[in-house]
Amino acid sequence: MLNEIVVINELVELVDIFPTLVDLTRVSPRLETCKSNRINAKLCTEGSSLLPLMMSKIDAIKCRGKSAVFSQYPRSLHPSEYPNSDTPFLKDIKIMGYSIRTKTYRYTEWVEFDSRIFRPNWDHVHDRELYNYALDPNENINLADRDEMEDVIETLRRKLIMGWRYA
Repeated sequence: MLNEIVVINELVELVDIFPTLVDLTRVSPRLETCKSNRINAKLCTEGSSLLPLMMSKIDAIKCRGKSAVFSQYPRSLHPSEYPNSDTPFLKDIKIMGYSIRTKTYRYTEWVEFDSRIFRPNWDHVHDRELYNYALDPNENINLADRDEMEDVIETLRRKLIMGWRYA
């Protein structure tokens, strides 16, 4: 018997795979969300199980996914010095691209990054990118410099800096 392929158009992240597998296999009780200080955590997750989304599609029950997902991407200060600037050594990472993706937008800030303490400097922005997926699904037009997008940028920037726990 062939099962129907179901497409779920919700925002998901790589960190969602592990809690989903835990739910599907039932090898452990549901994972707890990691606390902001993971010092005493034995096992926790920053992701969410996708099982409720998968079941809601099957059962035709409305289930909302995430309102935003996050990613980051490293850069050295001088990418031309590296044959593959996409994989700089940790000590050479001076700029980090932090992105927030919603159903409508992807906003990225390329900020100064201190690889010794793994912290971004949100006050030192090298560049910004903003794409509207409703108008530009292939991300060809960067809207970050447009005055009319100022409110959108401020909202997304605030969520980006606050992080996944508050999105």
